[in-house]
Amino acid sequence: AERLTAEAPDAIRFNAKVTGVSQTVDKVRVVCNGEELTADWLVGCDGASSIVRIDLGLGFDGETYPVSNVTLGIRFDFTGHIPGLLNVNYFWSANGGSFSMFHTRDMWRMGYSPPRGMSDEDALKPENVQAQVNSVLPRPAPYDIAVARIYRIHKRVASAFRVGRILLAGDAAHLNSPS
Repeated sequence: AERLTAEAPDAIRFNAKVTGVSQTVDKVRVVCNGEELTADWLVGCDGASSIVRIDLGLGFDGETYPVSNVTLGIRFDFTGHIPGLLNVNYFWSANGGSFSMFHTRDMWRMGYSPPRGMSDEDALKPENVQAQVNSVLPRPAPYDIAVARIYRIHKRVASAFRVGRILLAGDAAHLNSPS
């Protein structure tokens, strides 16, 4: 990303809302945040509900697992508090539980399955969210939770990753559980 941005400062658009794509033999047109852009190539990294993939008419076959998961966005620097912590981490405990932690640009993302039998609504209650994070790193002050939501894990793949000058990457191309 840094190299591409250095060569072409407008080449990468983060948090862009794509509303349509089309292409000719030598150009791609994308409507993004209400602005029409033209480029030689488009790499659609616009998530699981990819407008790029949908506009290309590509299938997204697979399945959704029947269990709930919680994802949190936490504004706290865990670095230095957990020995050996990397930017991407998977943890398994002796009692069979697991969780993951990913460092994003401005926060940590934690993902885990709520305790068996807990409803989605209860899993998102602030006291349960705080208890989960405290089970990883106890501290007296509450954690700054920017995002707390339920998500479902999928096993899906696009029917093609390239159509002409448009490519799919990330969740737009495939969804899978890393665990």
